[in-house]
Amino acid sequence: MAIIINHSTDSALAERLRADLAAITEPAVVVLVSAKASHDAAFEGALIEAIEGNQRIIPVLVEAVPLPPLIEHLRPVDFSEDYAIDDLVARLEAAPGEMHMKVHTPRTMASNRRVGVVVGVMALIMFVVGLYGVGVLGLQAPAEEYEAVETEIIQTRNAYIDAALPRSTEDAASFQATVENAAPTLRPILAATATAIAGD
Repeated sequence: MAIIINHSTDSALAERLRADLAAITEPAVVVLVSAKASHDAAFEGALIEAIEGNQRIIPVLVEAVPLPPLIEHLRPVDFSEDYAIDDLVARLEAAPGEMHMKVHTPRTMASNRRVGVVVGVMALIMFVVGLYGVGVLGLQAPAEEYEAVETEIIQTRNAYIDAALPRSTEDAASFQATVENAAPTLRPILAATATAIAGD
């Protein structure tokens, strides 16, 4: 069933459409757009209610005027020159072709503002708690744990380098292959260490 939203000056057309669309079973909201309707608060309120209710909306141009910003992305049916009832019926009976877009109605914007305030307050609370923990309670990163891990990494690296260094003439002959097979991050360290030992 088609619901019609209109300004009072378009009531005659709205009544005619209700009669002609009585057999239509597809749920939709037909919005009669005219110059006076576009500037009417009650008309805009009804339109917003339809949008927030996720209704299928079909604009009908009663006059050659721009669509309201809330539905300007929709394709209208033009009644400004003649009574294009066949075009409107075809649109109502066809599957919805327009992509559903998220329209920023006043309720949506108010909801977004509330969410933004909540997120901002939570971030501020976390920041204050962090400052209190560091400045008053003296909380710090576990330096000893980090140092222990770093020491273990260095010792592991040094053990690998020590085992890979050439100990004999035969080892020295194959050392280049050893360097090439080492991890990329260890190659310059191996080469530099071997060079330093050779210099000594």
